[in-house]
Amino acid sequence: MEKNVVQASNWDSFIAAYQDETVTKIVLIVDINDTSHHGPFGPNNYKRKNSLEIDGQDHQLTLKRYHGLRTSEDTTGFTESKNGRSFSRSFFHMHDIKLRQNLEGNPISFRDYSSFSFIGSPSTYVVSKDGSKGFDEDETKNWYFRFGNVTTETDDNKDNKKGVSRLVIAYGAQVNLYGKMNISTSSENMSIGSLVVESGTDWQGKVESDDAAVVLFPTNSVRYGTGSNQALTIGQNCQITLSNKAHGKSLPVFSGHYKAAEIGEASQVSLDSLGAAFRFEQSNSSLLIKKGAVLSLTSQGKGSVLQFGHPLKTNYVSGCKLTVNAGGALLVQGQTDPSNVVSIVDFTGSTNPWSSERYRAKNSRIKIEPKAIFDIQNKSVVKLGTTHRALNLRDESNQFILSEQPLHLWRGDPALDPTKPDLSFEKLTQLTVYGDTKVKRSEADKQDSQLTQLLMRDYRRISNFKGTTADYDQDGLANELELAVGSDPMNPDSDGDGLSDGVEYNQTLTDPTKADTDGNGINDGDEDSDGDGLSNLEEIKNGTDPAKPDSDDDGLADLKEKQLGTDPLNPDTDGDGLSDGDEVRFGLDPLKQKTDGKTLDSERKIGQALAVEQISEGLRDNTNEVMPSLSGRVAGVLDEQVSLEVSSLDNFDDQRRLSAHHLPSKQNLKRLI
Repeated sequence: MEKNVVQASNWDSFIAAYQDETVTKIVLIVDINDTSHHGPFGPNNYKRKNSLEIDGQDHQLTLKRYHGLRTSEDTTGFTESKNGRSFSRSFFHMHDIKLRQNLEGNPISFRDYSSFSFIGSPSTYVVSKDGSKGFDEDETKNWYFRFGNVTTETDDNKDNKKGVSRLVIAYGAQVNLYGKMNISTSSENMSIGSLVVESGTDWQGKVESDDAAVVLFPTNSVRYGTGSNQALTIGQNCQITLSNKAHGKSLPVFSGHYKAAEIGEASQVSLDSLGAAFRFEQSNSSLLIKKGAVLSLTSQGKGSVLQFGHPLKTNYVSGCKLTVNAGGALLVQGQTDPSNVVSIVDFTGSTNPWSSERYRAKNSRIKIEPKAIFDIQNKSVVKLGTTHRALNLRDESNQFILSEQPLHLWRGDPALDPTKPDLSFEKLTQLTVYGDTKVKRSEADKQDSQLTQLLMRDYRRISNFKGTTADYDQDGLANELELAVGSDPMNPDSDGDGLSDGVEYNQTLTDPTKADTDGNGINDGDEDSDGDGLSNLEEIKNGTDPAKPDSDDDGLADLKEKQLGTDPLNPDTDGDGLSDGDEVRFGLDPLKQKTDGKTLDSERKIGQALAVEQISEGLRDNTNEVMPSLSGRVAGVLDEQVSLEVSSLDNFDDQRRLSAHHLPSKQNLKRLI
């Protein structure tokens, strides 16, 4: 066993270990329930000083309401050098644990040091003895917090909020997340200084009760705190869904003082709120969406979804930048109310038509780099005399920049036909839109007269693809799969072999990123994957399945159908009730319902002798006095299983042959022949 490790089997052993600064790790071996006295100061009001790891081993830790695991400003874990100075720090690591805290009952005053978080600082707001107010960053600014594989449980109480209020209040501190995080809280998931979501993290975060952000950066830079860089960093290959759909009207999902936000390669981030989902609330802040990353922003209300500015600020924000790298995607959708005159993406922090200009951003921009993806949709129902805009830059100092991109714009409801925009530019070399009316074009684009009349205010959807947000290039391969296999979600034929990425992945089973998957010198489009005599590309053009030699399962190979002139996608080309394959075997014409010009082919009678070698020896024995039924396969054209009753043993014995009535050939009579 590791040195200074305590196995906690009950509350007393757990809290004793937490208060013992020589203990470096606590391991839960059972579920632990807080049995201490109720009170506003938590378990004995102890503030941890030294670094600590809590390994829950998938057990549950339950605290009484308003209790919390507090941390001290007097950290003793290790020494860190920062900006030429040395600081005492500590490290708090909690993982593989379930957390529960029933908040039922009347909440106590904000003035008290009541626990509004499970870990860290006990209060969201402090009134000091001298009457001053503020956030108590001292208790957490010298800590590094790290959480992995944590689940917060909820309670169905009626008197107060459900479950844990906040996982952690870590003012001025850096918080790291990893593994699988299922965090449901009554208020924010966390209040922090900076955030690092480690690569591969799956984070499902939800606010249940308050009009609150999911992650709050409440204080401006706490000098020398572990989170003083105010970063919002999401690593690679993360799956993140954060929401406050029912109550989050005032604050976006990420809110407050973060400077540099970054979404790592191949990460999928979905933010959904009742109000704006994402907002630039601090001047000179930035958001970078890297290759293969997707940021989806949605609002359940009627207003802006992506904002530049803050309605509570006394002045505008400036110098904010949103950049989408090649292969990255920005998807924004919502609805607006025409009475508030805002857009889905709006360069103002206000939703009020009288104050929107006062809070508008300046010197800010959105840049979509070559091969990046963007889609901005206003999904409001159109009403006569109203405007539902996708984008409003507000000020000519603000820019929307496209380079080496197509641009498609819809005036009407884009849901009616996402493939048919009202205005399209298939390739723009460089386009910069300033404010509402000013457009700067590259020399190569100046020949297009439509660009001179382009007004972004006229359009409800602005995008660089015509497909849906699930499949940008409409190649039959979902965007997520394209990212997984390495194909281009904006190019329906990534390797240029003539086969769409969807066909290669789902049908021919070739590599959509290689024109010659098997390296035999033959392009995948020219290969014959199903061996029916037709190349893959021919089959795609014909509409047949390149992975099936008989696309319609009628008994005729696709090549044979091409030669005969029958439909390879219709098992009964002439509609006479017989499949094309059966007609050919019967010697009938699959292109005519009445081969002889008189009788419908399906009503004709076909006869054929039963070969004697198909009859079992037992039935040939003329001493058998039982009226037998013969069963066997008829050789020749039909080669089908038959069952016939013999009417004369003498005839059978003497002639060694069988005569019977002609049988109907119609398939719906179970095909006796």
